[in-house]
Amino acid sequence: MLMSSRSCGSVTSAGISAGMPVGTSAGMSAVCLLLCCLTAIVGCSGKPPGMPTVAPTSGVVTMDGQPLANVSIVFMTEKGGKVAFGGTDASGRYELRYSGKYMGGPVGSNIVRITTILDEPPPPDWKDPIPKKYNESSELRADVKAGPNTFNFDLTSKSK
Repeated sequence: MLMSSRSCGSVTSAGISAGMPVGTSAGMSAVCLLLCCLTAIVGCSGKPPGMPTVAPTSGVVTMDGQPLANVSIVFMTEKGGKVAFGGTDASGRYELRYSGKYMGGPVGSNIVRITTILDEPPPPDWKDPIPKKYNESSELRADVKAGPNTFNFDLTSKSK
């Protein structure tokens, strides 16, 4: 219950005052206007707190010149460890998603990891057909810039 006869323009333990007594019609209108403005500011402020700037990021992954289907691709910022992810389709194409509705990769320098997607836990002796230099010990880097980005990765299955 909002009750106050004070008009100090602050939040108090007795109620909210927006420069007018809250018990009046004008005071309630002022409080409603204030709440609507705060909701609009918070709801339209864009990305969530702590989220990096992201930019549309897509491309194609191939291995030995052939499209690499059903693999996971992860971009992780070199500073701060922010992560965007995607998966390839039958043509090896991917598009990164940062989180929920936010599409794209984090702007800046990123370590890129590409691994095989498994539908079930692998057997104990399973080895990812994608060499470690592209995933666990990735040598892949991508510098995401503001605006659309395309990064194609042509992997080789043999060490050189």
